[in-house]
Amino acid sequence: MLPVLCLTLLLSCKDDDQPLLETSMLQGKWVEKEPEDLIQFAGTNHTFVFREDSFFIKIESWTDVVEPGDPCEGCPGYGYAKGEYSFDLTTINFEGKIGLDSNFAEPGDSGRVLTYCVTYNYTLKSSSILVLGPELEYESITLVKE
Repeated sequence: MLPVLCLTLLLSCKDDDQPLLETSMLQGKWVEKEPEDLIQFAGTNHTFVFREDSFFIKIESWTDVVEPGDPCEGCPGYGYAKGEYSFDLTTINFEGKIGLDSNFAEPGDSGRVLTYCVTYNYTLKSSSILVLGPELEYESITLVKE
């Protein structure tokens, strides 16, 4: 009886500020939101679309550091990935392909499709704010559900 009581108490001590991630909650479009006071010279911005068991990611890479005469000056680069995702209480895992075109077909402009296998720690701040990789705040990806 005592072990059952201890387990019940342990489960009831869940932090109510941290909602549990659910597949139905995750489904839809999530867009990266950068802190307004963050100073950056290069970076990436992510747009995730989650379906019941699949994901689609658009990754925009950009930089303010450009050599004079660089033909890519002012041109962002885009990458596209798709595949399947899974998650548990602390991590979300993405497995699929990257190097796709904007229709998520293969191959994209680079002509090379690579394996995309990434695992993030996550924190669900609310039902509409998801933070991936929160250990190093400046490297984290804060997603807001649209």
